[in-house]
Amino acid sequence: MSEPRKTADTPVPHGAVRPLSVEDLGRVTEIDRSITGRSRRGFYEKRLAAMRKHPADLIGIGFVDGGRLTGFVLAHVLDGEFGGRQPVAMLDAIGVAPGARHRGAAHGLLAALQTRLVARGARELRTEAPWSEPGLLGLFAAADFALAPRFILERPTSGGTPI
Repeated sequence: MSEPRKTADTPVPHGAVRPLSVEDLGRVTEIDRSITGRSRRGFYEKRLAAMRKHPADLIGIGFVDGGRLTGFVLAHVLDGEFGGRQPVAMLDAIGVAPGARHRGAAHGLLAALQTRLVARGARELRTEAPWSEPGLLGLFAAADFALAPRFILERPTSGGTPI
């Protein structure tokens, strides 16, 4: 299933949502940099390009307010992962420009994402968030995310004891 053709933006409080395109790369990168303090242009460039090739697996939605992209969400759909039999979605990135926050953009993006995920048969949306980002954790809590019953472990691959 591919992204709906963009014929008109879908209205939400204080703005509208629409599919992201490769033309949004500069603005998505700018919004993300304003949040993270660094550029992840390469990641977004690859993701937006891949959305064209794999529209059933990758979702990108933008939030437009006052004619300008002020937020975005990116997710991907996995089928048969984690031992399940139903598609599961992973929220990869969400961002709202600092000056556009607290006006419903993030909730509008998550609602639009949920609509698209349900249409694709995904039963669950998963993501990760660092404890050091209370604003993001608050958004996820307000959107009914809950702690998963699993641990995420990490290990450096350089130095240390060999595996």
